[in-house]
Amino acid sequence: MNQKDHPQPMKLESVNIPFLALAVLLCCAAPAGADTIYVGDYGGTIQQFNTSGGSGSAFGVAAPYGPFGMAFDKVGNLYVSSYGNNLIQKFDASGVATTFATSGLNHPFDLAFDGSGNLYVANSGNPSSPGGASIMKFNTNGVGTTFVTAGLGYPFGLAFDRNNNLYVANAGGTYSILKYSPTGMESVFISNMAYGPQGLAFDSGGNLFVAESSDIVEYNSSGIGKVFASGLSQPENLAFDSSGNLYVADYGSDEIMKYDLSGVGSVFATLPAGDFLGPVGIAIKPVPEPATWTLMVLGMGAIFGGIRIRRGDLKRLSKKILRYRGLTSRRSQRGWAHLFCA
Repeated sequence: MNQKDHPQPMKLESVNIPFLALAVLLCCAAPAGADTIYVGDYGGTIQQFNTSGGSGSAFGVAAPYGPFGMAFDKVGNLYVSSYGNNLIQKFDASGVATTFATSGLNHPFDLAFDGSGNLYVANSGNPSSPGGASIMKFNTNGVGTTFVTAGLGYPFGLAFDRNNNLYVANAGGTYSILKYSPTGMESVFISNMAYGPQGLAFDSGGNLFVAESSDIVEYNSSGIGKVFASGLSQPENLAFDSSGNLYVADYGSDEIMKYDLSGVGSVFATLPAGDFLGPVGIAIKPVPEPATWTLMVLGMGAIFGGIRIRRGDLKRLSKKILRYRGLTSRRSQRGWAHLFCA
């Protein structure tokens, strides 16, 4: 038998994956666990909680005197403002802090990211010295520019709607909620409020929730409001989890309150009592949602019974997913990858 008569090994450049196997692989991409709630107290300690509440675990230590603003970027870094130190810090996933920005800050309160990854900062200034308030905009490198100054009086809360309009809780002068287009065009969303608004947060339906005195008030897109929750001591900041539950940093009671979709509240966590230990900042690191392409692939699989993917790409995809799921050993990754790529 000459050489060409020997059976040659088949080199597959691509592999046909049955729909069921592909579905199992993609389902593995769904993260274990749930949202993580991060809370900053006035003294600068940041704790993290899972959705069951109870006792938190230490995450990091921010500069003291008011980490009122807390916000996550798209890759999971936590940004924290320091009201008393004119500072924005950036924490990586392990809690290590670096200085993100100092220039242009004047008693920064809340933080919010726009859809392009720019960080907006509410510069409250000094309420007794008009002209010190502004909204600053920082790019991903920490370079800041002034987004708006006119019409502001002690801005506190910030929140973006789904159309990238910025809402500002104006807690000085005439109590109001101001709305800014992406180009900085101002309009008044709510005016002549009874109390100075504090924290802001949008739910998934586009309704704006506002901390006002001892209440949380829900406003629809037309600016019509109703009391969602009451009886709080001094609510500072708000955040929604991926299930639609609202969390409130209630400084006066040293508690984090949790409200379900119908407004029924419960104590989620209690921080140690003390003048510098009340919660002022809160941010939630959400569970990533399934990517649109994943759903498209599953749909194609359901129609055609399978799909061809390049072998190398599939192996890389499967290993990334398995690492994300906590299977870090190469032996485990090779075994599971082989199941889908054999």
